[in-house]
Amino acid sequence: MDLGQIASTLADWIDVESVTGNEGDYGDALGRALERHGFDVEFQEVAPGRRNVLARAGRPEVVFCTHLDTVPPFIPPRVSGGTVYGRGACDAKGQALSMLLAAERLVADGERRVGFLFTVGEEVDSVGAALHDRRRAHGQPVHQRAQGDLPRGPGGPGRGGPQLEPPGPLGGARARGVLRAPHQQRLG
Repeated sequence: MDLGQIASTLADWIDVESVTGNEGDYGDALGRALERHGFDVEFQEVAPGRRNVLARAGRPEVVFCTHLDTVPPFIPPRVSGGTVYGRGACDAKGQALSMLLAAERLVADGERRVGFLFTVGEEVDSVGAALHDRRRAHGQPVHQRAQGDLPRGPGGPGRGGPQLEPPGPLGGARARGVLRAPHQQRLG
């Protein structure tokens, strides 16, 4: 894919409204794109119209994982000077496209141990990751490692989560207390 095709594909994905609770059409579009790129696709039903997307080239040892939903309000795509703007451009439709393109190159080079997990509900309650984790815990056949494999505090991402500390004196900065994504901050 050249840069023009990448911008066009990302703009097409952004144009599919996927605010939390309404991820279905985008999940379907992403599933079709993954199939076109040679991945086996399956869905995990979370609620009516809300499904996680799982895909794999073979038996995954590396899994690319992000989420399907965006925060409100829907902002349609705009391309200007080679830059794509719109809701989801950098959280997380741009990442999804980057992951797909990276995996496509790996598969073209013969690497088949690649998979994907795209979950619903990350922006609110991580219900898709929670369902995936429950299915794994009950021995249901799931081959991917989910974002829920990472340490999480009670109540979802950023709520009483881990305190990050480097392993040694040159490890970088420390974060203490409750970690939150910028879009989860409350003003006032």
